[in-house]
Amino acid sequence: MSNEFIKRVQDIASPEIKEKINTADPYTICDILEETKGGPNGIYLKKLEDAIISTNDIVQIYEFMFLAVDMNVIGFDRERFERIIRESRNPKLMCYCMEFVPGTNIELMLKALENTQNAKYMDMLIINEEYEDVYKKIKRIDPKYEETVENAKKFDYYPDSLKQFKHLKDDITSLKKQIIDTKNAHLITELANYIEYLNEYKEAYYDIEDLITAQEEIKDPMQAYEFLASVNVEDKTRLIQIVIKSGKVKFMYYVYAYVPGLTEETRNELKESIIETDQYGKYKKMIEDEIEQDEISTEL
Repeated sequence: MSNEFIKRVQDIASPEIKEKINTADPYTICDILEETKGGPNGIYLKKLEDAIISTNDIVQIYEFMFLAVDMNVIGFDRERFERIIRESRNPKLMCYCMEFVPGTNIELMLKALENTQNAKYMDMLIINEEYEDVYKKIKRIDPKYEETVENAKKFDYYPDSLKQFKHLKDDITSLKKQIIDTKNAHLITELANYIEYLNEYKEAYYDIEDLITAQEEIKDPMQAYEFLASVNVEDKTRLIQIVIKSGKVKFMYYVYAYVPGLTEETRNELKESIIETDQYGKYKKMIEDEIEQDEISTEL
């Protein structure tokens, strides 16, 4: 048993970990899960689950679930987390669960998605090739799914996440101002998603440049990534720089792996930043393995 491993175990069992859990900081809580898998025999897992849920940060709650399933964390209460996502009425995160969290109860998640009546994300399961395997399952569950989506396109959808501003739904200029003034990065991303829905399905022509600027000023790396991944942003440089400068390697990798339309120059910059910054080596290894595979393919 290496000295490094012994030190890691001692660190995991130290009071410092408990103090970090009690910070109620969602970044810290997710980092602890990723670094420790809940501690020896899962001693911190329930505390971590309770802590991330108590933040009420639905995107970080999804992230915690994604990490726990991806790392096959023993004892993780995924049913509890799936239920929270369904009850959030957040259609984007429901789609993420169906595609990126293996073992998700597709039937229950689909029912929750259909209940939102969000045509944008319901339609995405049909038209986005990334969801092809999910769509095959959906067709078996709901053979009339295309008809369900067409009916949703007639619905006047408004996101639950922005319900405290619903009185401004017919005044997008005021709605944007109110939400930008909150300096809440999640709400700004949610508004950008809603505006894209209006532009795509309600023949609107609203601009989101001021929302990009607002995200740039807040400098939240997860929401900068989330904005890039779920909103059609032509100039991605500003938000990508937020992620790189944050030093959060995981989100650098997420941008690299999941954000469409990156230039080769940007991909190389992200690769270099990941390799230089990753102190634990997880994402660095993923990048290096990809580089090695590319080299092998080139030789063949």
